[in-house]
This record gives sequence, structure tokens and C-alpha cells, in this order.
Amino acid sequence: MSYFKVWDWDKKLRTMLRFVKLGDIFCFKLDGDRYCFGRIISKIITGHVAELFDYMSAAPEITEKKINKVKRI
Repeated sequence: MSYFKVWDWDKKLRTMLRFVKLGDIFCFKLDGDRYCFGRIISKIITGHVAELFDYMSAAPEITEKKINKVKRI
């Protein structure tokens, strides 16, 4: 059984902050050809706390298998 619900990255370009949930995996563009990934840990008064993964990719795609293997920075 999978613990992850995977949405295509091209579903939406941006998500409103009120719809961000704990455990959400996110992607951001680091530079012209690299994407980084992370996970939302908690919500605080000034925003959200996130952990970043040590995985970078040339495309905004990550699999459940890679999420389970990556280390946190």
C-alpha cells in the first residue's frame, strides 16, 4: 500500500498557502536546469517549516521509491 498520493507537477504552477498540508512534498527550481525537493513538516505563525532532501533532478519529478531513499539536509 502506498502512503503517497502523487499529483503531476503540471497540475498547478502554484498552491495557495492555506491549501499546503503537513507532509506535502514540494519542488522548486534551483537554477536553469536543476530542481530540488522537500517536505512540509509543520505550520507556524509566520509560515511553514520544511525539510529539504539531498536529491536534485533535471526534471520536476520524483518517485515514491526515491522519496523513501533520500536523506534530509
